[in-house]
Parts: sequence; C-alpha cells; structure tokens
Amino acid sequence: LNLYMPVSLERLARSLGHPVGKAELACLPRGETCLIGQISTEALAVYVSGVARMAGVGVFALLGALPDYGEWRHWLLFLFTALGGGAALAWPLATGWSHWACLIMAASLFIIIRVAQFITVVIKNSYLPLLCHLHPKYSEDERGVDLLYSSLSARSSIMGFLGGFCVLLCMNLAILFTPGQPGWVW
Repeated sequence: LNLYMPVSLERLARSLGHPVGKAELACLPRGETCLIGQISTEALAVYVSGVARMAGVGVFALLGALPDYGEWRHWLLFLFTALGGGAALAWPLATGWSHWACLIMAASLFIIIRVAQFITVVIKNSYLPLLCHLHPKYSEDERGVDLLYSSLSARSSIMGFLGGFCVLLCMNLAILFTPGQPGWVW
C-alpha cells in the first residue's frame, strides 16, 4: 500500500490537471508535465507525504509516552490499527472517480493511513520491554528504578528517528548537490 498510494494519488491528480501552459486541455496519461493549480502532479504526492509525516510527528509528540507507561498499549494499538485499516479500505472509494472531492478525500486518507502506520510502529516498539524483561542486563538499579522501562523503549525510538533523519539528510544533500540533475541548485 505504501508504494501504491503515491502513484494512485499522482494518477488521480493527473486526471484533474492540465499541461503546462495549456489550461484548456486535459493531461495525457503519460509524458508531459501536468499541473493541478500551481503544483506539479508528480510533486503532489511528495507534499502530501510530507504533511503526513509532520502530522505523525505531532501525534507522536502527544501520545508517544502513553504506551510506555500504563495499560493503554493494547487499546492504542487497536485504535490506530483500526483507523489505518478503515482508511485503507476506503482508499478505492477515493480513487475510483476523477473529481476534486475524490482528490481531497484521497489526500486525507493518505495522511490518515500514514499517521496510523507511524503511530502503530511506535506502539509496537513499546512492547519491546515486555518481551525482554527477564534479560539479566535489564533489572532494577539500587534506587529501585526499572532500567528496562526507563531506557529501552525511549532509546530505540530516539535511535530510529536519528538514523532516519541522517539517511534522509544525506540522500537529500546528494540529490541537491549532484550537478546536472533537475534538483541541482548551484
């Protein structure tokens, strides 16, 4: 679904767009660059994916610690899995027709699916301390603080974010500073 949604969103936008400089014509299925408003149809899925990632980080900031402490883990996992699954089941309804409302609905479902997927992975990582609580390395310290709950889940989330950030930063810089490429700025 992660590979299908951006392509499907771009095709839906292309069916509603127009070629550059020819607002009265419809876009061909392939080939020429098409615009929807002032946005390229190829870039629309990237922009919507960026909004989805920002929304996911916002929801993570609000709910990120909740699964680690308390009994909310299984309910949050059920809620976000059902939310993402329901939005994924509604995806064919949004992309079945060529209409502006369908494009807005498809972009909204894309954001909901990505946010639910992101938060579900975070909640699944909160189960890691429960799976390895008998390991001798993770036991209580002299103050009675359970080292497993205080460090393992938070550390794995932070390392994942930092690793993803570094990989994306390197890829973006490589694309940005490659001479002769369309994204080259110098």
